[in-house]
Parts: sequence; structure tokens; C-alpha cells
Amino acid sequence: MNLTGTRTASFTAGNPFSLTALTDTQSVNGRTHTSAFTASAKTWVDTTPVNRKTTTILDALERISSLQVGALLPVQFKYDARGRLSTITQ
Repeated sequence: MNLTGTRTASFTAGNPFSLTALTDTQSVNGRTHTSAFTASAKTWVDTTPVNRKTTTILDALERISSLQVGALLPVQFKYDARGRLSTITQ
């Protein structure tokens, strides 16, 4: 088995706590899985070795607000005033 991985992170100049982008790449026997985060859009995009994509969008409190698998309709998550999951719709 051959396993390799890399991580690339980008920050605002002069501020090591201001993540702007993060990309993790793992390869197992030449099959690559990539997970990329964009801070400005608060979005994760995961890509499998066969190019299937899952997109996860976070809200202002960094909870999942939307999850979309491939070309399927996205699933929306809503929370109540106490932060508890209240509604899931597609």
C-alpha cells in the first residue's frame, strides 16, 4: 500500500490566525481524495478519486447550513435561537 498526503494553507500576510484557504490531499495507491476549504465563502469541497464532489457551506456560526452531493438538490439546515437543529429541507 502506498499512502501520501499533503496540506496547503494560506493566511493573510502578517496574521497567522487568519486562514483564507486550506487544501488537504491524500493519495492511496495513486487514487487521490481532495478536501478544500475557502474561508471567504465558508465552503468545503470534497472530491473523491472518481471526481464525485460534495459541497458543504457553513453559516456565520460555522454550523452546516447547506450540503450538496454532486448534482443532487442541496439539503438546507436551519437552527433555532439556541443553536439546535430545527429544520432540514431539500
